[in-house]
Amino acid sequence: MPFGFGKSKSKLVAAEEALPGRAAPPFAIPERHAVLGTPIRGPFPAGQETAILALGCFWGAERLFWDLPGVSTTAVGYAGGHTPHPTYEEVCSGRTGHAEAVLVAFDPNLTSYEALLKIFFEAHDPTQGMRQGNDVGTQYRSAIYPTTGQQMAIATATRDAYDAALRNSGKGAVTTEIAPAGPFYYAEEYHQQYLHKVPNGYCGLEGTGVSCPIPPRQAAATAATNGATTMTTTDTGGAAAADPKLLPVASHDREWKERLSPEAYKVLRQAGTERPFSGEYVDTDEDGLYRCGACGNPLFASDTKFHSGSGWPSFTEAIDPDAVELHEDRSLFMTRTEVRCARCHSHLGHVFDDGPRDRGGQRFCMNSCALDLDKDAATVGAR
Repeated sequence: MPFGFGKSKSKLVAAEEALPGRAAPPFAIPERHAVLGTPIRGPFPAGQETAILALGCFWGAERLFWDLPGVSTTAVGYAGGHTPHPTYEEVCSGRTGHAEAVLVAFDPNLTSYEALLKIFFEAHDPTQGMRQGNDVGTQYRSAIYPTTGQQMAIATATRDAYDAALRNSGKGAVTTEIAPAGPFYYAEEYHQQYLHKVPNGYCGLEGTGVSCPIPPRQAAATAATNGATTMTTTDTGGAAAADPKLLPVASHDREWKERLSPEAYKVLRQAGTERPFSGEYVDTDEDGLYRCGACGNPLFASDTKFHSGSGWPSFTEAIDPDAVELHEDRSLFMTRTEVRCARCHSHLGHVFDDGPRDRGGQRFCMNSCALDLDKDAATVGAR
């Protein structure tokens, strides 16, 4: 949108430097959609899913979705950042970490998540980093915030497929951020359904002209669906299915917020990073089994831990390759390998190739607050 708030804001703000925000919205949120007449806030109709997508200025982005079959409502707001209940001016300052985003409540039997992603990728240029066209700033970054494990698998596969298509067309690499959905903070009333209220209003979106291929659901989503069915009853990390330390995988973000401390929630569910040398397990040498702090999934044996000097707990390998899942992370203008819990898909940290050479050469750099040391468990050790 044609404002100059974020012209020099091309670097994401750190959590500790973000604006503090507030406990509740400082403005009234409209009850109903100006076009559809439906409630813009949940609970939404049974069987519906929500998608959270960021593709630049949300004025033009929202209009892409509200006429689709099975969409009960759309709304614009702020997602992916640190500041609770921000204002538009705060988001544009670059000091909240949020992206301008669209929430879509949809019936997946009428409009699939894949269809939403195809519209998403083709409607903007996902190679531009912290901008869209003339709109410059972290709030205009391309981002997908999946609300389920299946959405995460589909989004990742689709991003990778579109990245290949763009490269084959001589265009740049996709910079779209993909992270588990955190809170969605509704924007002010005048932003909601803006292009319905102002038909000739500003829309800065422009696609690349390259069609977005959709990977077969068998490859991208069926495995995730099967995993989601068994996540709460079986262990995908190699421990016994009867492991009493396993916690149920939360079905909604609200449950995660109730279960986790604010710091753990920011790390595990919003892919944050704790300060170096501040975590509980940086220097500990105690024996035991390190579990996922969100769901209790066994992750690392204590005898694979080593002192890396990085400021974060470091391990040479996971207790089982299937205990974690690895994802390409292109945030912050670099390419890294993100590590998530394979059971609940929570963010744990990153893995690097600068670990001890005599022990495989890998360094799993984890956040302490993403882990829970089970001192009663026998150390399994590296194979």
